[in-house]
Amino acid sequence: MVRLIDKQCGKCGYDLTGLEPVGRCPECGQEYDVPARKGIYDTASHQRHLEWVLRRIRTILLASVLACILICGGIFAILNKPKVLVFAALFALIFGLSTAVSYLYERDEE
Repeated sequence: MVRLIDKQCGKCGYDLTGLEPVGRCPECGQEYDVPARKGIYDTASHQRHLEWVLRRIRTILLASVLACILICGGIFAILNKPKVLVFAALFALIFGLSTAVSYLYERDEE
């Protein structure tokens, strides 16, 4: 007999763990059907989606910092400040590699 694992009622959030895969929520009476994925809130699926969104935000933030470093480095290059340009290039390299690793990690988890 198949049992629910880590599922909640889609209407009231009642924990349906241990109940039959098709039935009514004991709390609110809403019908649920796990094989058809109706009337349930899949917490594991929601958690995976949230983790994916957080990984995407991390990659976007790293890319944004990289863009800011490159813009500032370009401004200092125009102002003829070679020492600052070297540091900007070093930080751009570090954040560029971090962004690439974050993106590859994000792709690997899909």
